[in-house]
Amino acid sequence: MRSGNVVTSLQEVITDAAVAGVPLHIVHINSAATAKTPLALEMIEGARARGLDVTTEAYPYTASMTEIASAAYTGWEQRGPEYFARLLWPATGERLTRESFARYRAQGGFVIQFGNTDEMVRAAVAHPAVMIASDGIIENGKGHPRGAGTYARVLGRYVREEKALS
Repeated sequence: MRSGNVVTSLQEVITDAAVAGVPLHIVHINSAATAKTPLALEMIEGARARGLDVTTEAYPYTASMTEIASAAYTGWEQRGPEYFARLLWPATGERLTRESFARYRAQGGFVIQFGNTDEMVRAAVAHPAVMIASDGIIENGKGHPRGAGTYARVLGRYVREEKALS
């Protein structure tokens, strides 16, 4: 699914799958939709109700992780300071600034981005049509917690503590 407006992107991929007559799996609905997660889940439910084979998954964290040189950060030069404050460099644990972002982007490596809310993650994880994802990367003992702690977090937080799942 391309980035940008999640509603438009979902409409496009669902339409493409329907026209092609193929199943569709939407990756990381919680980080793709963020604040629009409930609407995105409604759209997926609607497609499924009409007989389309549409599935999705979510990971149980408010932060995501990707390569700092990724196209996801195109246009970073025009971003304000608050944008960089949401980014964390796993090797040092520091929150980034425009200057440190530029330095690490030239160097390459993974960056963690805090871009979601507990409410949206809970909505995705607790939804009956959503599978749990755990594709975090750990290099040299550092990385995203979902690389090793996803299912423990789901069972501990969303089942035992919050009772969002049975």
